[in-house]
Amino acid sequence: MRRIATVLVLLAFAFAGARGQDAKFEGDFASWYGSVLRLPRENRISEVGSAYVRFANPRLPMEKDRYKEFIAMCEKYMYDPNSPMRDEDLWGLVASMCADDRRTPENMRGKYRSDALLCSRNAVGTKAADFKWQDSRGRFHTLYGVSAEYTILFFSNPGCTACKEIIVALSDTKAVDDKVRDGRIAVVNIYVDEDLDAWREYLGHYPSYWSTGYDPSFAMRDNNVYHIRAIPSVYLLSSDKTVIFKDVPLDRLMDYLLDL
Repeated sequence: MRRIATVLVLLAFAFAGARGQDAKFEGDFASWYGSVLRLPRENRISEVGSAYVRFANPRLPMEKDRYKEFIAMCEKYMYDPNSPMRDEDLWGLVASMCADDRRTPENMRGKYRSDALLCSRNAVGTKAADFKWQDSRGRFHTLYGVSAEYTILFFSNPGCTACKEIIVALSDTKAVDDKVRDGRIAVVNIYVDEDLDAWREYLGHYPSYWSTGYDPSFAMRDNNVYHIRAIPSVYLLSSDKTVIFKDVPLDRLMDYLLDL
């Protein structure tokens, strides 16, 4: 796929984002970022890095007044748990650059360093952290003990509306559900909070052929093993537990699974 012409794109929405046109600036940012998400992974990283350098360049006055807005848009679109375009790895890149940027106020650098560190955990292309979980019968399992060509790691809560949407999408889409039933895809559905009575009462809502359990140590939640900022959170892993998608929006996950 052809790489976006960064300079032309950024010049376009820097000019359009003149003072008094904040909505236009955000619209152009969203359009650019949507194009970035269609690039191969390595090109996305290069594109976002180039965009940051462009906006952070103090010798270019037209970008100078838009530096803070650019960072704010990156955080909103890449890192907000409710953003359908979220991508923690890209925000981790931006946060790490902000942490080292002389423009960043000293009292904000720690925040950006923390974001960059947390976003680096279980990054796309790395091996997912293994962990121990317990099922409703008291048996212990590990993530790496699950054998399948693909593993959907699904952090959910009982009664969660967005979680229900994922359950329905995975179980009612025959092309995907068939792959789960025949073992090509495993679904590991984990509860990370402490209300086990509510979790047990809700078990009937999960397909019986999924691997459903809870984290008895609360390490997933308390130690940020997976940096779960909101529920639901979904990962897709390869057969050797390499991360393919991290906290992926449902539509992107389904598109990928339907193409398998």
